[in-house]
Amino acid sequence: MAVGATVGLMWRPHVQHTIGIVYRSPFAINFEGTARVNGTPLGNVGPSDLEAEITFPQMVTVGYAYRPVPRLKLEVDVQWINWDTLNAVRLHSPNPAFDGGVLEFDFKDSVLAGVGGEYRLLRLV
Repeated sequence: MAVGATVGLMWRPHVQHTIGIVYRSPFAINFEGTARVNGTPLGNVGPSDLEAEITFPQMVTVGYAYRPVPRLKLEVDVQWINWDTLNAVRLHSPNPAFDGGVLEFDFKDSVLAGVGGEYRLLRLV
């Protein structure tokens, strides 16, 4: 089970303009399973029980939407993801070959941008 939070604000200064921001907190998930490594200099290792906790990063997204006509929406979004915080995952196992092992990553923070549009063919309400 993981616990986190997502909070967002939306502001519509005019019927044609909408601005929004969303924050998603980091959250951790515990993984359990079996591990096996084949082809090591010592031969095959495992299968062995293994546990690891991975903390997923926080994110911030900002968006702007413009409606030139009621059925058409044009949008621009920018998102920052704090991947730099996920640089290592420590492994726990009753097998000494795996216990205390570390999976290392070289993740860097990311900034993503997106542009899109939506056109409503049918007016339902």
